[in-house]
Amino acid sequence: MAQQKIGILLLLCSLLTLVFIGTAVQTKTAYTTDNLIRLHVIANSDHQQDQAIKYKVRDRIIEIMKEQLTGVQNYQEAREVIINNRSQLTAAVEEVIAASGLTYPVSLEYGRFDFPSRAYGKLVLPQGEYEAVKVVLGNGKGANWWCVLFPPLCFVDISGDALEMEMINEENTTMEVMAQQEENMAVTKIADENRVDLNFKVLEWLNRDNGYLAKLKGLR
Repeated sequence: MAQQKIGILLLLCSLLTLVFIGTAVQTKTAYTTDNLIRLHVIANSDHQQDQAIKYKVRDRIIEIMKEQLTGVQNYQEAREVIINNRSQLTAAVEEVIAASGLTYPVSLEYGRFDFPSRAYGKLVLPQGEYEAVKVVLGNGKGANWWCVLFPPLCFVDISGDALEMEMINEENTTMEVMAQQEENMAVTKIADENRVDLNFKVLEWLNRDNGYLAKLKGLR
């Protein structure tokens, strides 16, 4: 009787492990180009002062949107809130630039824009067009910064470089994108291999005793 209980417990543990692995892979691709909103800030240039202003603009936009998006539950509502606050966002960005003693123009748009493939922890964003707030500072010739406004991944603490969910991305190169895609493929491959290996272990365990399943039925 004790051996049978242990066997049932092992079988349940194996099945739960398979479910966990499958869920992990699915979580990796839960979001698409049609159910999130991104933020994209492009600096005037790569000059140190322009890059510093880019981060100040980032902080100000996130500060405003964190308050405005509090309690928002879905993508459509988030879009409406952001569109309704474009004038406020533009004015806030212009204030940041003026406070820095500069006068270059600001372009703030809401629309669909191209983004490269990127992964943030378990969240994988494939290459494609996304709805986004796109902010171009001055000539827009400097490095990018982007994150996800909704769901609100931008609102994770952005003060420290060591933060795991830091969303700073400086002009991704083609090689970086390819490396990320290879990493995603490797994760999926490992999960598939683990699933097959566990299936074999369960079958091997059951086959050790040809009458095991019959014994289980006899317990009913």
